[in-house]
Amino acid sequence: MFFVIGRPKSLEDLKGIIEQNVGELRKNTSIAVIDDEPFISGNNLRDRDFNIKEIGDIKAIQSIASYPVVLCDIKGVGAAFKSEYEGGYIISEIVKYFPHKVVIAYTGERFDPTYNKFFQLCDFTMKKDSTLDEWADALDQAIKIAVNPINQWIKTRNRLLSMGISSINLIKIENAFVNSVITNENKFHNQKVLNILQADMKQIMLNLIANVITKGIGI
Repeated sequence: MFFVIGRPKSLEDLKGIIEQNVGELRKNTSIAVIDDEPFISGNNLRDRDFNIKEIGDIKAIQSIASYPVVLCDIKGVGAAFKSEYEGGYIISEIVKYFPHKVVIAYTGERFDPTYNKFFQLCDFTMKKDSTLDEWADALDQAIKIAVNPINQWIKTRNRLLSMGISSINLIKIENAFVNSVITNENKFHNQKVLNILQADMKQIMLNLIANVITKGIGI
């Protein structure tokens, strides 16, 4: 059994400790681009100090684990998953297992309404021929969301709630997460807090805390 001694930590405890060096955010935040073709705006965005990594098509969702922001083309990717929805399927899997990631869908084509559900999962939707300034504005917004542990937890919490996590377990998980961010130490390793979760929920939290601790996000 797992107990929280005293008042459990909450998101309120993170307010005021979050420091973001805006000048360094672009350089320090890796952005994955999933596309079977070269990313048209890639070089120009790198010239503006964005840390763009073109990783091509992917064969495993885990390939994006180390990237806080993910850009995904809708067409021509996801061949390994054999889904008719191509990039839409990749996006749905990222949101399912890495809900804290900031996901941007982009495309140069029109799609039938069945793809709307995938676009709705994304934080942003862009056209391939968006101007450089439009891309820069969207990526700056995406980075600010991605490096903020409060935003990361809210996105993760929403996913856990959709999976049916109980209120008491959510409080316990939030307490351990906030403590991990404040101390920059993994407070899940030495506690039984993860054992109260279903396997899928546990993996989601492991993915989240690995991102926060290894990146030192928010500290």
